[in-house]
Amino acid sequence: MKVNRNQLGELEYSPINVGEVEQRDIQLWHSCDQLLQEIIEEEQQQKLKPNKGLSR
Repeated sequence: MKVNRNQLGELEYSPINVGEVEQRDIQLWHSCDQLLQEIIEEEQQQKLKPNKGLSR
């Protein structure tokens, strides 16, 4: 499975050399997608938080 990010920031998936797809493969891809979405959301939330650095 090849994963790319399109211009809107959405993840796109493309099969690579797919022979046989089993149910456990689909479950694994679904789990990976959920994890990637959580990471993206966390990064976006971190960007929205103000920096707590020292100000002069």
